[in-house]
Amino acid sequence: MRKSMLLAMTLVCHFAIAQSGFEISGSVSGINAPLEKIFLSYAMDGAMRTDSVIVQDGKYSFKGAVKEPLLASLRVKYKEAPDAKSIRAFSVRRDAFQFFLENTKINVASKDSFANAVVTGSLSDKDYRVMLKGLKPLND
Repeated sequence: MRKSMLLAMTLVCHFAIAQSGFEISGSVSGINAPLEKIFLSYAMDGAMRTDSVIVQDGKYSFKGAVKEPLLASLRVKYKEAPDAKSIRAFSVRRDAFQFFLENTKINVASKDSFANAVVTGSLSDKDYRVMLKGLKPLND
């Protein structure tokens, strides 16, 4: 009886945590051009979803919920120069990256280039990085 009750409580806690949603906390440093927004994009239920936040003091955050771990992307938009004649051109290799999004607290730290971001907190993303590392010799 005790074991059954403990198992039931564990399952209830697990599902409560899994359904609470994701929270992404991000930081950006060492990028020469001023950032305006960060965009989060992912596909769920057959539709593409995109959200954006304004970067303040090199920090940003997103909150939401997904049904299961899924591949998402973060990309940056730069501020226009005051003279409105120049804006840093977007580069996929430098200004965007993919990671696995799941319902947990996720930290994203970007130094010198948005594409060099380090993700912590997502176990699915950790497995994804291991897979990418294993495929690197085949892709190079």
